[in-house]
Parts: sequence; structure tokens; C-alpha cells
Amino acid sequence: MLAGLLLAAIASPGPAFPAPGSYSYVAALNGQQIGRWSVAVKGADSGTEIDENSSASVMGMQLSAQAVLTLSPDLSPTRYDGHYRTPNQSPNVSVSLTPTSA
Repeated sequence: MLAGLLLAAIASPGPAFPAPGSYSYVAALNGQQIGRWSVAVKGADSGTEIDENSSASVMGMQLSAQAVLTLSPDLSPTRYDGHYRTPNQSPNVSVSLTPTSA
């Protein structure tokens, strides 16, 4: 019976990774909240999309970021777009990835 259960567990597809949904978390330093992040994982035409929004206050500096990571069905990254804000800069990053180039 145990062997049958093990075979059934191996043969059945498991949950998708990363699991679709919304996730949020915070960072604290000495008991004071210094940052907040939210992540949304959703299916996309080409695989999985992970959207992240973050904001933080570190040593008096306000920082924020928005990033989108697209994964192929085998979870390899295919695209990354990031938009960042610091007190003196607001850089943007976009990368398209293939098995042989970025």
C-alpha cells in the first residue's frame, strides 16, 4: 500500500511554482518598520509573471522600486523590467533573456 501511495504522489503533478497569488512582507530595524513589499504571481501567455512593488526608508532616504520578472514555462527568466527611485536617481532597467544572450 505504501508503495502505491508513493507512486501516486510521484505521478501526480504538484502545485505550480511559484503559486499564483499575492504576497506581502515588511522589514523592521530595531522594532521599527522600514520597508514594505508586495509581490503578485500570475499566469502569463508565455509562462509566469512576478510583479513586485517595494518602498523603504533607510537612514532617512526614501527608496522605492517596481519590477516585473517574466518566467518561461520551465521557470527560466525571459524578461526583467525594473524601475527604481532613490533621492538622486531614478534608473530603469530592461533585460530580455534567451538561452544564449541577455
